[in-house]
Amino acid sequence: MSRQRDPKITNILDVPAYGRALDRLRDGSGLDARKHAERLIAKGDSHGHALLGAIYELGASDLKPDAEKALHNYTMAVELGGSVEAALGYARIKYLGKTGVQDIPEALRVYEKMAEFDNRIGHYMCAKIVLDQSPSPEQVVFARHHAKAALTLGLLRAKELLATAAAKEGRLLPALRWSLSALLDRLRSRGTADRTI
Repeated sequence: MSRQRDPKITNILDVPAYGRALDRLRDGSGLDARKHAERLIAKGDSHGHALLGAIYELGASDLKPDAEKALHNYTMAVELGGSVEAALGYARIKYLGKTGVQDIPEALRVYEKMAEFDNRIGHYMCAKIVLDQSPSPEQVVFARHHAKAALTLGLLRAKELLATAAAKEGRLLPALRWSLSALLDRLRSRGTADRTI
């Protein structure tokens, strides 16, 4: 049974104004995108912070990436409005240590929160973080649960995590089956972008 989405957590990509600002960023105009986001923030739009976080995280030809500013804006967006993208951006910066300090427990906490609302990236990253360490048998079960959920939600790359979980459990045939299935998926999708994280 899937949980209901938290009404405070919304997808900013569903709003055309944000799409236009992201188009400016993709076109290489980070300064224009930043100005647009700052105007949204001035109007009291909390999702402007999520947008500004993404702009600072990604950077552009005319704007250097700044992980500290990205983290600040993602934090503001989560506190003010609960944007999914902001929460995932915050967790990504913590997980990757983009500010110079990696905080795996905090990243996992946020990814678990996103997984509670059936966010496939939240599920995937819960499994990945646990499996990348030396998990106990109980943690492998936790990871397998999240990898299956990510796969059910359409994230085919989760098959690789299911293979890893099966191997850590000593179930070699399922590990081989998941590995081959993941390999076939990669071969079929050659040339398409993989935007997991």
